[in-house]
Amino acid sequence: MAEIDVLRQEVQEFQERWNSMVLDITEDFKITCEEARTVHDWLGRERKAYAVLKKRINLQIRTIRNDYERRLTEEDNRTTAKAQRVERDLKIQPLKALALAVDELLLKGDEMKLRAERLIEQCKGDEG
Repeated sequence: MAEIDVLRQEVQEFQERWNSMVLDITEDFKITCEEARTVHDWLGRERKAYAVLKKRINLQIRTIRNDYERRLTEEDNRTTAKAQRVERDLKIQPLKALALAVDELLLKGDEMKLRAERLIEQCKGDEG
């Protein structure tokens, strides 16, 4: 399996996990204090995994760019060089789309973390 396929599968698994978690906690349209604490802890672990995945995607992009840049410096024919740039961009574009999907998960995670923290604070106020 190609690296892009592995990365695509991982992004999809993270998206499915996110959707499942959101459905689970919003099923009854009310998030309890315990659910907020659980979600807060889960988001901490999940965001670390998102960051690692994003680094892997960016590494793949840099690897492709470096490989093509090395080839382009050796190429004298302008037409061939232009074709190689197009080929490079076509290989990088799907990876950029994956990076954007991970960014979206990170943003959603930030929003959910803030909501959970507010709810946890409210719970502390209610308990105190």
